[in-house]
Order: sequence, then C-alpha cells, then structure tokens
Amino acid sequence: MGPEPEDTRMPSYLTSRASRKGGRRFYFKLRVPPECQSEFGGRAVIVEALKTSDRDSAEIEAHALAKSYLDKIKAHRLDLTRQRALALNLTASEREVLEEAGGLSGLMKALAQSRTEVAITQAAASILADLSARHEAAPDAVAAVPQGALQMRRDAVEAEAEATAALDLLQVVESVSRK
Repeated sequence: MGPEPEDTRMPSYLTSRASRKGGRRFYFKLRVPPECQSEFGGRAVIVEALKTSDRDSAEIEAHALAKSYLDKIKAHRLDLTRQRALALNLTASEREVLEEAGGLSGLMKALAQSRTEVAITQAAASILADLSARHEAAPDAVAAVPQGALQMRRDAVEAEAEATAALDLLQVVESVSRK
C-alpha cells in the first residue's frame, strides 16, 4: 500500500473565503450554545478574521482561539450547573437575587462593588456628620452644610443595607455549596 492521503479537511472552526487579491483568507468560526450566548454578548456565532492566507498559520491560530472560547464555554456551563444545584437549596427570593445578579460570579462582583460603595458613602457620611456637628456648634464659623447632605446620608445607609443583604446571601450560598 502507498502512503496515506493527507487529510485536507479543515477543522470545523476554520473557514476561508476568496480574497480580492486572489488566494484565500482564513477565519475562525464557532457556534455558541444557546445557554452560553449571554456570556458572549448574545452572539450565536463568533467569527474572527485570522488575518492570514497561510493555512498552517490559520490552523494554529484557530486552535488557540478555539481552546480559549471552549474553555470559557466550559466554565460558563459549570457555573450554570452550580447555580442550578444551588438554586434548589435557596428560597424563592434568594433565587431571584441570584438570577438578578447574573449568577454566582455576578453576585460576587456585585458584593465587591457594594462593599466599595459602602466604604465611600460611609466616609462621605462621616465627613458630612462632622461638618454638620461643627456647623451646629458654631454656625458662623463653618460654611453651611452642602445641599443634599441629608440625601447622601440616606444613600449611605441604603447602600450599607444592600451590601449587608448581599453578604448574607453570599454566606448562605457558601454554606450550601460546601455541603
């Protein structure tokens, strides 16, 4: 028997089109599973130009892109599986908060952002309270309390309450996921 014929088929995520200058240009193309499309901005298909007309270079680049995207899809599916398992052990309101946050990773991001906002608003509220106290002690010595100081104080209290609620939910989530 003679030598095996070379496989000339392209990987399913590598496509090519005719170039205006002649020859072929290669593109990476990957269908995104419906449950993962939110992770990729709602796109059902990802297409990226590989900026080459060399098939070997295109295959190498396409393999790298495929690995990257498939790893993201795998991680998103794992997150969805964890979220579904976790949702079974949560109350309806806790599930709603988890869904609104965009899953466990979204909840973690929201919590980090809430903690930052709480720290900033607490610092602002403290400064405003100090300024207000100084103003009451010596009304003529300190400039008037800025407009909206009371609203900033209310916002600080509200942000702290939201962060506390998110932290409570996160602790429930962590305790359930450890089981």
